[in-house]
Amino acid sequence: MSESNNWPAPNPAQAGQSSPSFQGAVLGREPLATFWQRLLGRILDSLNVFVLYLGYVMLVAIVLAATNVSDGDPIVAWLANGGIIAFVALQVYWEGKGGSFFRRGYGAVIVDASTGRPIGTARALLRIVVANFSLLAFGIGFLWMLWDPNNQTWHDKAARSLVVKR
Repeated sequence: MSESNNWPAPNPAQAGQSSPSFQGAVLGREPLATFWQRLLGRILDSLNVFVLYLGYVMLVAIVLAATNVSDGDPIVAWLANGGIIAFVALQVYWEGKGGSFFRRGYGAVIVDASTGRPIGTARALLRIVVANFSLLAFGIGFLWMLWDPNNQTWHDKAARSLVVKR
C-alpha cells in the first residue's frame, strides 16, 4: 500500500466542536423558549386546569347541597378524588400534546428533543412527576435551564423533551 493511497489525517483545528447538546431535528432549526416564555407557558397550563377544576368543584358542591349528602358520605370522597385524578390526567394529556391550547397558542410548545413532535402521555406523566420533585428541591430543577446549554429543566431531561418557541 503506497503513501498516496492513504487518506490525509484530519486537522484538529478544522474539526467541528462537539458538545453534549442534542443534535436532533429540533435544535438549530427552532428557537428554544426562554425562562420567561416557559414560565408563562407553565402559568397558562396551570390556569387552564385550575379554572376547570374550580368549575368542577363548584358544580359538585351545588349538586351535593341540592341532594342533602352529608360530609361523611363516601360519594363526597369519591367525587373529590375522582376530580383530582381527572384533572391530573387532563394535564398529562395536554403536556403530551405539547401543552394546553393556551400554551400552544402562545407558542411555548413541549416537543421531543430529537424529532420535534409531541412527547405523548407516558413521557408527559414522567415529566410532571419529575417537575414536582424539582419543586420539592427548592425549585432548582426549574432553574437548571438557566445554565443548561439546551435550556432544559430536570423534567425536560428526564422526558427527553425541549420547550421551543413556535
